[in-house]
Amino acid sequence: MKSLKNENKNIIIECETLETGSFIIGSIEQITNESVFIRYFNAVGFFDEELTKIDFSSITKITFDDRYIDIFSKYTRMRKNDNVSKSAIR
Repeated sequence: MKSLKNENKNIIIECETLETGSFIIGSIEQITNESVFIRYFNAVGFFDEELTKIDFSSITKITFDDRYIDIFSKYTRMRKNDNVSKSAIR
């Protein structure tokens, strides 16, 4: 995880054994001894403002340097703050 974080790589983490399962794609923002914090981005490329915490014990699969990740990573961006754009119009 530290090597991937140092290279600023987006990754996919899957937790296949959970009841609902999870698929998280994004950048590694923080690493602790027990977990990793990912800045998730959705299918249209918007990053979440909040970090997603994933315990290492729940991770079953990690993917990086993948065509799917590379294509979707090209279109990532932060959401614009609506309050700023509305105040600029007034």
